[in-house]
Amino acid sequence: MKVPRLTVVKVGGSLLAGADDLQRAAAALTERRREGGPMLVVASALQGVTDLLDRRAFDAADLLK
Repeated sequence: MKVPRLTVVKVGGSLLAGADDLQRAAAALTERRREGGPMLVVASALQGVTDLLDRRAFDAADLLK
């Protein structure tokens, strides 16, 4: 049985700092999809969002003390 090659693409963080970056990533993914074959896209938080969530979680924990 032949298994199709799976392409995994991870985008996020500093690669997605703003709207222009989102458009570039979308265009690149669209082009890759046109080439065919299965593709898995993993999208993480935009630049700075993870740090912001961490700070808010610590702030909330401090309020519970």
